[in-house]
Amino acid sequence: MMEVALGNLSMKIETSVFSVIGIFVALIIGLVIIHFVQKEKNGSKPKIKRIGRVIDKRSAPMSESLHSFYLTLEFDDCGRAEVKVKEWEYGLIVIGDQVNYIAQGSWQTIERL
Repeated sequence: MMEVALGNLSMKIETSVFSVIGIFVALIIGLVIIHFVQKEKNGSKPKIKRIGRVIDKRSAPMSESLHSFYLTLEFDDCGRAEVKVKEWEYGLIVIGDQVNYIAQGSWQTIERL
C-alpha cells in the first residue's frame, strides 16, 4: 500500500512539473509574439530625425542596485523629449551636448554629435 501512495505522489509531482514548464513555455511564446507585434507597429510609423540639445539628465532607482537613466532634449522649435538611455550613454553625455534624436513609433534612440 505504501508503494501505491508513493507512486501517486510521484505522478502528482511529474504533473505539476509539466504544468509549470508548460506555463513557462507559453509565457515565453507570448512575450516573443508581443515583441514582434510591437516591432511591426513601430516599423509602420514614420522615422523622425531631429537634432536636439541635452538640457537635463536624471536617473530613477528601480531597486537598490538597478537604475533607469533619462536625458531631456530640447529642439530648435522649443519642443522637448525625454529619452531612456543605457548607463554607458548616460555617462558619456553631458548637459549642453548636441545629439541626433531618432524616433519611430515607441522606439527612441540618440546619437551624440
